[in-house]
Amino acid sequence: MKKIFLGLLLTLCAFGLFAQDLTLYSPVNYQVFQRQTKSKGYVAVNGKTTAKSLNCVIKGKDYRDKEIAVEKIIKPDKYGDFKVKIEIPAGGWYRLQIRYGENGFKEIDYVGVGEIIIGAGQSNSTNFGQFQSKQESGMVASTDGVNWRLADDPQLGTHDGSNGGSLYPALGDALYKEFHVPIGVSPTGWGGTTAEQWQPSAQALDGRINLYDFFMKRVYNFGQNGFRCVIWHQGESNVGNETDYFYPLMVNIIESSRKDAGWDIPWFVAKVSYHGPHMRGNDAIRNAHQKLWDEKVAFEGPDTDTMQEEYRDYDGNGIHFGLKGLKRHGEWWAEFIIPYIHSQID
Repeated sequence: MKKIFLGLLLTLCAFGLFAQDLTLYSPVNYQVFQRQTKSKGYVAVNGKTTAKSLNCVIKGKDYRDKEIAVEKIIKPDKYGDFKVKIEIPAGGWYRLQIRYGENGFKEIDYVGVGEIIIGAGQSNSTNFGQFQSKQESGMVASTDGVNWRLADDPQLGTHDGSNGGSLYPALGDALYKEFHVPIGVSPTGWGGTTAEQWQPSAQALDGRINLYDFFMKRVYNFGQNGFRCVIWHQGESNVGNETDYFYPLMVNIIESSRKDAGWDIPWFVAKVSYHGPHMRGNDAIRNAHQKLWDEKVAFEGPDTDTMQEEYRDYDGNGIHFGLKGLKRHGEWWAEFIIPYIHSQID
């Protein structure tokens, strides 16, 4: 009897009388893939299915506002696994549709090929603004390396779990305005941390993965050339150190990340040491940041020490940014990143 039942089951499956299943791992809604040239990039389509083939269509408007439709037939392996990269023009949001079996259908409404920025450092690189802000374009997404959503504060992905305001909505909106492609932002920082705590050999914070390894996990999530650059905002917690002490700590973080990742990750570093109205800047830390620029270890970022009480939270008494400061901070980063992106794609 058991053999008869199994035989019948196999026969029904062979004739497609049971619904076929599809599990899609990538892409997910609001996922951004780093474009490889000005005009094109790849969308990774990964998953598992019981169907013998999948018909995948990606359609929408590219960075030139031109309607596109790209079709791909995907053949899973004998275990039902599939993992392909589909070349499409830079742009989005695109809609991805997969048809399979007799009536199987899967749709992802928001997929982009654009620019991805990783953030790192201490509190002003995370979600420590007094008030949350929102992206306005509808074209900026936040990720922790796995999950994606629109980049309204608080951002996904910080090591410290902070839940206030950040620079990333303003940064993303400014980049979208310039390039007309979706923007992905991915902060990894922890408030109040020193450069020593970001060393590859440093102890883990609160028993969790150490900061450097946490950051590098994000780098590995995106893969080689899978994001545009890293922006680093840190230095306040090292005030009191001499330039010759702080500088090699920073060099080690940056050079180790490139060696471990296996590619020359572009780093942008801010000049920052502000500790509130009572300590508006520290020459030793600022000089170390300047040396990183001069020695071409990192690209120049904004000098946020010049953003004083007018831009700070708690009516100018804080060290984090108020809403005006968050907007200026994000837009100022964009002023440095935009020319670099043009230098890579034009």
